[in-house]
Amino acid sequence: MAVVIVNNTGGSITSGTTYVGGVAPTSIDSIAFTPTSGNLIVDALINISGIDFTNCVSVINFTQPLNLNNTVGHTHFVNLGTGGYTLSGTPEIKYADTFLGTAISLTSNGIPWNGILNLSCSTTNNNITLVDDWNQNGELISPSTIQCKFLGNTFNINGICNALRISVDNTSIINLNGNINLTGFLFYGGHLKYTGGICNIDTLSVVPTSTVILDIAGVTINNLVNISSSVAVSIQLNSVPIFPELRVSSSSFPISFIGDYGFIADLLFIGRTTFNRQLILNSNVEYVVNDTIDITNASISSYTPGVKSKLTLGQNINQKRLTNIDATDIDSSGGRRVNNFFGTATNCDNWRIWTDCTLPQVSSTF
Repeated sequence: MAVVIVNNTGGSITSGTTYVGGVAPTSIDSIAFTPTSGNLIVDALINISGIDFTNCVSVINFTQPLNLNNTVGHTHFVNLGTGGYTLSGTPEIKYADTFLGTAISLTSNGIPWNGILNLSCSTTNNNITLVDDWNQNGELISPSTIQCKFLGNTFNINGICNALRISVDNTSIINLNGNINLTGFLFYGGHLKYTGGICNIDTLSVVPTSTVILDIAGVTINNLVNISSSVAVSIQLNSVPIFPELRVSSSSFPISFIGDYGFIADLLFIGRTTFNRQLILNSNVEYVVNDTIDITNASISSYTPGVKSKLTLGQNINQKRLTNIDATDIDSSGGRRVNNFFGTATNCDNWRIWTDCTLPQVSSTF
């Protein structure tokens, strides 16, 4: 792989006369600059391996995206340098149509990317290494079929984002701070944080393999769904989220809410199945359900045995269906009584067990 340097004259990205040595970059080459490099015109969609803006103080004019697609080495990179250059036209870095297992590194050096970042890469196994914190001030484009796995540091979404899926083994903080509207957001792992901006997520589907960290107080999420079915999972709450709907659908494997904060949900639903769904709430933490609770065939317990969790039902709660719940170490004294039909309650406060013997009987005349 060669490093192709823009000469003092500059010119079209496809022309050999633009570069020192007179040879245009191929798909395995990267582009670099010197302090005296001329203006670069990105006027054709050609494949390159990477670009390093270090030393660049000229103008980069975009009439086409800068396309990172190395079909041989499968290594890609962007280094935004130290600033001083000017972006004109429609700046776009496009990491597109890559092969399975490809990887890219993003280095900002404190410089935000104000153009479009298009992550239209392969559907899985896209390792996007953040060498330092990346500020995506321009639009983030990522088709809903793509799974992005960010590694290390923080990816700040400060601009427009209308589609995103985060892959398994993601280790970065995904920080929401822009104009973000996601119909469905699959978050497979890592740390999701909200710090500002306009953010609306219709459905957040959490599919963790170990621990997912949510710090999303203040963001509008209409529906939180856990759809793991094969492993025990943990959701760590670093602030108090508010969910119009919280739906737990994690088969017989436990789902645990950990962290120092609980949730506030208008509706809590644990599906009606033949197996016993396990919901574990952190000890000494309060979880509030305001409007509707609907749980069948489940166990609800405290994370630390003998130390109660708090599950508080609102005063106008609709206890739609509470059947066959095995509750242990749950304190519901802060709200309405929990009416558990044909279940159990061990070391619980403000729970009532109803059976055939305790249900009100209606007399009949034959």
